[in-house]
Amino acid sequence: VAPLFYGLLINKAHPDRGMLFIGYIVGAAVMIVGGVIAALLGIAAEGRSLEDIAKPLSVVRKASEKVAGLAGGLKPPPPSEPGPAAGD
Repeated sequence: VAPLFYGLLINKAHPDRGMLFIGYIVGAAVMIVGGVIAALLGIAAEGRSLEDIAKPLSVVRKASEKVAGLAGGLKPPPPSEPGPAAGD
């Protein structure tokens, strides 16, 4: 989106430095908002392995299979067979 936005601001036919400056201000505002969000929602992850921060997906998948009753060699029930069609 940013290249398209800046491309529209440059306008080769009628260049205007003021419009490009506005683009830089918008870009700076987006970066500031991103920094604030990172400060509020981010976690201290420097020097830590990914497994210390979040559970691996394989663990989550195994837990959901246990809840669904699919773990331990159990197979899901076969699909039910369709009954007789209406009018038979």
